[in-house]
Amino acid sequence: MIDVDRRAGLNQAKMDSLLRETFPDSQFEPIQTKIGAMRSNGTQKFLYAPNENVSPLAISLALATDETDINLVVDASDHLLLEQTMGLATKHRLWVVEGNKLVPHPELKLEERHAPQPLNPTIASLLETNGCEIVQENGMTKGEIKGLEVARVVEGSEGESALQVGVGIYDQEAHKLVDGNESTEEKLSRVVSEVLHYRNKQARPHPLNRVSRPKWLISELVNSPENSGLEEVRRLPVATESKAITETTPAAALARVENTKVLIVASVGVDLNAIPIASGLSVSTQADEIWMIQSERDKYPVLERQAKHLKVPHRFLKTEEPWPS
Repeated sequence: MIDVDRRAGLNQAKMDSLLRETFPDSQFEPIQTKIGAMRSNGTQKFLYAPNENVSPLAISLALATDETDINLVVDASDHLLLEQTMGLATKHRLWVVEGNKLVPHPELKLEERHAPQPLNPTIASLLETNGCEIVQENGMTKGEIKGLEVARVVEGSEGESALQVGVGIYDQEAHKLVDGNESTEEKLSRVVSEVLHYRNKQARPHPLNRVSRPKWLISELVNSPENSGLEEVRRLPVATESKAITETTPAAALARVENTKVLIVASVGVDLNAIPIASGLSVSTQADEIWMIQSERDKYPVLERQAKHLKVPHRFLKTEEPWPS
């Protein structure tokens, strides 16, 4: 395991070597940053910031303080990242590491869009009867209660559709092992009841009301659009969806306000990936306006600083927290 300081030193050295080999006639000076390696030749900045949790674009937008062109260096092509740069007014160019040099990122490829799959009527009825919102995104069909996954449609042993019950995929796998004598209907009813018990404003703080909060905010908008003056609200899949319910990933929806197409992105806390996600979705949806939805207590200058780079007009809106204080 390489420690943080050692890794930072390796990134700095790698950046210097790549720039030296790719632009031998340019002189680059280091810019002091806490995250990644940044260099400037006076007219352009280059940033190399490999990070599993925060995209280099998020870091760039948080650091950008002037109109200088930004060049992002990535280890492999990333078409989602490229699409996100297209929603920005500030010019961002992507470079990919190839051997000991940098090459321009290939042009954007249209990513495969997963068409909604027909849902078994029995499963659909079971989810609806238990008050679940049926969500189809990224090739999966799930049942959610106030933004929290409680069931997922999977393929059975003989290729038939089956419902896997539990809070998130890991809980679902556990339920398969320990609830063998309980029917799917009984399990779903029990899980939904427990989630509803804790996922409300009056409940005591509990793990079930601390997770998937951005989706919870979007769920409130989808189920009560009139409270925000919205029409035709529908959930949007976010390509960087959480792998675990404990991860806090922004959630999104698309709506109309009269003749205006509004992209809504909800986030909780200091989520530096929220603005890049909004930028990319503004391109794919051709939104006229972006609403960044946050809870009443969330206000972070870094997110507002990032948002200044968006092409599409945007606003930050506060909403009442549906979870206990």
